[in-house]
Amino acid sequence: MKNIYRKGIYFGVLFLVFAGVISCEEDFTDIRSGVVSNTKFSTNDTILEVLVSNAGIENIRGDGLELGGAPFFGLQGQYLLGTYINGEYENIEASIVSQININSALKLASYDNPDGLLYETIIDTAFLRLPYHATLISNDSRPIYELDSVTGNSDLPFTLNIYELETYLNTLNPADPTKINEFLSDREYETNANSLIAVENMDFAPTENDTLVIIKRRNSLGDLYKTDTIRYSANAGAGAPLPMAIIPLKKSFVKEVFLDNYETPNFESQSNFNNYFRGIVIDAKEKTHASGERGGALISFNLRSTGVQATSSLIEVYYTNTFFKSNSTEIDTVITNTHTFQLGGIVNGKYKSNNKMYPR
Repeated sequence: MKNIYRKGIYFGVLFLVFAGVISCEEDFTDIRSGVVSNTKFSTNDTILEVLVSNAGIENIRGDGLELGGAPFFGLQGQYLLGTYINGEYENIEASIVSQININSALKLASYDNPDGLLYETIIDTAFLRLPYHATLISNDSRPIYELDSVTGNSDLPFTLNIYELETYLNTLNPADPTKINEFLSDREYETNANSLIAVENMDFAPTENDTLVIIKRRNSLGDLYKTDTIRYSANAGAGAPLPMAIIPLKKSFVKEVFLDNYETPNFESQSNFNNYFRGIVIDAKEKTHASGERGGALISFNLRSTGVQATSSLIEVYYTNTFFKSNSTEIDTVITNTHTFQLGGIVNGKYKSNNKMYPR
């Protein structure tokens, strides 16, 4: 009888355990199925009719003056140069406006010249150099690069000129000198009509192959003195030479604006020079091709000061001084010189577009 009673207790306890488990499982099932199957939600619907139309952007800030104080050195960093022609979008012609920075301590003759010999100066060459953004693909027999930051058709050139700027670039707003000035991308600038490049209306297309410049140095008699091969590397002459945009300048412009003004009031300070020579406009225009094909490329150049000459945007002037013996036309000494002038100070982007109308 006791055994029967004990078995009854065991069965009772076991029944209660199973009942609890099943009850919990049902609770889990109820919670899960209740959440998933609960459709008792209501929302208030609002139907909106959306109309989309294009709105042309007339201009943007073309400078970086709000980014910091002097020296500005193109604080915006990247500036576009070139043309972009595409039937699906607005066409654009992008130019660069920039002041030029000087070293007020420059002198025409670096030779001590203790005997006071007379000398003549010959400009060998001068050009504007703009480093490309590029990736080195290989450097076996020669460096092979792929240009970065180029948009459009680089096989079709655009027309390039450089003009002397006649608009004074002021850091302060003339209407309210307590505020920093701003230069919008559609601003019109006054320029001298004569191009400063060696060949006006130059055909320009970006290329990764321009990695060196050969300079022929001549004395004042026109005789070849020596030949310099110039390569630009970011590591003080080591490593593969970098690709550059090289734009030859008129020697007469370089002589009149720079060399002839050494040790004059125009070169006493940067402020004096900015007032004398207010800067340049690197002007890009779409080229009319005989084939009727339209194109061109936009190139992004860094005009921020890098601290490394090889990767900075600047004007380079190569010239030779020929010293003559006293009371004679016989050459005594030949000295070669190189001076550089960095684009910087106030730098602005200037854009011209066709304000294309898009269908709604």
